[in-house]
Amino acid sequence: MIGIPLQTAAEAFDAASMGLETYKLRHLQSDFICPYPDCRSYTIHHWGVMYAISRLVGASTYSTRELEGAHITTAFCQSCERDVIFLDGKMVKPATSEAPPPAEDIPVEILNEYTEAAAILPGSPRGAAALLRLAVQKLLPLLGATKRDINDQIGELVAKQVVSRRVQQALDTMRVIGNEAVHPGTIDLKDDAATAMGLFRLLNFIIEKAISEPKHADEMFAKLPQGKVEAIARRDDGTESV
Repeated sequence: MIGIPLQTAAEAFDAASMGLETYKLRHLQSDFICPYPDCRSYTIHHWGVMYAISRLVGASTYSTRELEGAHITTAFCQSCERDVIFLDGKMVKPATSEAPPPAEDIPVEILNEYTEAAAILPGSPRGAAALLRLAVQKLLPLLGATKRDINDQIGELVAKQVVSRRVQQALDTMRVIGNEAVHPGTIDLKDDAATAMGLFRLLNFIIEKAISEPKHADEMFAKLPQGKVEAIARRDDGTESV
């Protein structure tokens, strides 16, 4: 059993890849969420590698040859008893995205980018990362940024105390990785679905901290009696204690 908590098939594949590459498959298994939409069980999956292919050439005769030019990996779900299939490290069956749903308060202005990024994640982690970087670029002005450059916009929001240091780190992470997706450099996102998956979670985290939590606080404050609100205002002006 791989001794770290796993969530998605892509993350499980990355964690198991060393054993798969060296064909140390005996007892190699992982707990992760089955990507089949009608299963979605968090359960054990048993890994295997397809190294040969058999072809029926007669009524009961098979021709077997070594598989060349492709790396096919399977993970058998113990719950639904189906194989999750990876071709050259990319999940091809089921052909569905494992991206998390968007945050409840995601602005409509960036919903299309999020949805499209989720749709292309299985086939193009790099493309998904680039779209999420675009979503961040469109999100920053909605949070109050006025500068032109995305790097300067993040610094502006920090200076205005609109976002916390933790949110700033999440924004910069998405900015840097998203830039690498568009102009590859030190980070290669070509087949890195796990990193792209992390960007979806980061964007939802940013929305939760920068939009949802302030919204909830404002809604609760608005329920206070008017007299209390006025007293709080006088307290903050230094004229009265609440």
